[in-house]
Amino acid sequence: MGHSMVAGPQNTLWMYGGLSLSQGILGDVYRYSVPERRWTQMLTSSVEEGSTPAPQYHHAAALVSNHDLMSAVTHNMMLVVGGVTQKGVASDTWSLNLNSLVWKEYKSSLLPPVAGHTLTVRRDSTVLLIGGYSPENGFNHHLLEFSPYTGNWTISPHTGTPPTGLYGHTAVYHEQTDAVYVFGGYRFHLDSVEPSGELYSLYYPNLTWSQLAPSQGNKPLSRFFHAAALLKDTMVIVGGRTGEEDYSNIVSLYQINCNTWIQPGSGVGDPVNRSVSLAMVGLDGTLFLSGGFNGVTLGRLLTLTLPSDPCVLLTSQDACNSSTGSCVWCRGSCASSDMAERLGCSSLQSPCSSTPRLPDECRRLKTCSECLAQHPKTFSIQPALQCKWCTNCPEGACMSSTVSCTSENDCKINQREVFLSSNCAETSCEASDCPKCTSSGKCMWTRQFRRTGETRRIVSVDPTYDWTCLSYGLLNVSPMQVESSPPLPCPEPCHLLPGCTQCLASHGADGGWQNCIWSMALQQCMSPSFVPLRCEAGQCGRLLSSGDSCSPQCSQLTQCSQCIARPQCGWCAARGGNGAGRCLQGGLDGVGVNENTCPQWNSTWSFLRCPE
Repeated sequence: MGHSMVAGPQNTLWMYGGLSLSQGILGDVYRYSVPERRWTQMLTSSVEEGSTPAPQYHHAAALVSNHDLMSAVTHNMMLVVGGVTQKGVASDTWSLNLNSLVWKEYKSSLLPPVAGHTLTVRRDSTVLLIGGYSPENGFNHHLLEFSPYTGNWTISPHTGTPPTGLYGHTAVYHEQTDAVYVFGGYRFHLDSVEPSGELYSLYYPNLTWSQLAPSQGNKPLSRFFHAAALLKDTMVIVGGRTGEEDYSNIVSLYQINCNTWIQPGSGVGDPVNRSVSLAMVGLDGTLFLSGGFNGVTLGRLLTLTLPSDPCVLLTSQDACNSSTGSCVWCRGSCASSDMAERLGCSSLQSPCSSTPRLPDECRRLKTCSECLAQHPKTFSIQPALQCKWCTNCPEGACMSSTVSCTSENDCKINQREVFLSSNCAETSCEASDCPKCTSSGKCMWTRQFRRTGETRRIVSVDPTYDWTCLSYGLLNVSPMQVESSPPLPCPEPCHLLPGCTQCLASHGADGGWQNCIWSMALQQCMSPSFVPLRCEAGQCGRLLSSGDSCSPQCSQLTQCSQCIARPQCGWCAARGGNGAGRCLQGGLDGVGVNENTCPQWNSTWSFLRCPE
């Protein structure tokens, strides 16, 4: 789980790294030959003797081709970036030549430590790194590009409404619209961190981000640590952790040209195992899924075959016409609306449109970012209808650009019209930690204000809310003294707190929280934002948060059942006392501190279950 898999030349799949419950963090390379149906472990070397990537998981990998002008030979390379290692989160970049099996490292001071991110190749000319997290850097908010030709990283300026903080998401590149589509993930937004069901697009020619609401139907379930791949004009999503389930096997299909989602149900055959942290890649129209975790690590390779038109999976007329996707029953089968038009069937019922066509379709968009989003298709084709966002009321509203804000959303306040998503209120002072928040000089990091609407803020007498970034100008209208950075220094990040007591006493530092987490197994303090990434499969042991005690305090427990249930506590029963005894700190081998406190000659020690 947490491994990577890329499609290589000559019908091969290349798998690297991951986490095994029996062997720990892995650094092996395996090649799978599709024609031979055989895995082979590949022995690799490096340009610099003894210098190879550290074993890692939740890294990212991509296949890139490097054309050597001198020899006119094209080299296929597997690029590997970042990940969680035994020593922490990595910030290195490596490539493996798939012919010579030689590793090469690319040094860069621009790349922060990062894990849970994605690498997406655009036209073999550039590789885009999106999202990721590390304790030292928090959520990565930069868009980074790697050039296979120069071996250098650059930070690319972008516009629109990018995700502020994201990891455990997926990203696919679509050639026809020249855009990257980013779905799901564990997302920081405004003042909370939670699983996301949002879809973002990055239109590459002008590097504009948009948050895309479906043109009709509903969004899919929020999820992270899922897998995604592109099949012609359809993005396929499989598995992941949802808000309701730790492990999912749901398949969701996104029609890029129509901006709609389809839930095919049983149309894709027998369901695969529910799992998270699996890998999936497309090869010649077939999707290959490997690994994953659902309480046990899954050593498996599965194939998923889907039609190029996902509507075909809806086999009945009722299912077709009631689908949330742009599907039409045409000549005895279900077809996507654009395909139905080419076949001469009317598609008025579910038109294929990436943007709103009617004024009422603007009104269903509930946030400024969704209202003013530009689907990548619309950059080359001007949409028939444009929406605008009306703000200054307690809650804003999306409506057609041809109507008046006051006539459609009157709140007795002069409203302001917003036409560009980069001017939306939610993009102002949107930062996931204190250093990023205060870097602009216009924003403050505080726990004393809380958002209660698009433009409304409430203030508390004392700092009681989760950390968030807000306009520094709020201090001028606050009726009371406010603790904020600036003028105070930024709070100490959780990962720098050396002991359990300091960790649990802290009010945290990351956006969306007001506490830190202590890992009993790792003996480390960490931000709650890092826990799903670092503590997968129980690696962190028992987690303590504010309200818990660093010391077991076994002696306060008077009943054996309570004592046994508390970690590090065991029951010292007096011989012949019918189970009566005392609760003491210890382990499987007995009381570790002072054996005389539970002497064997007149007592029995029970750590796993109470004496009968």
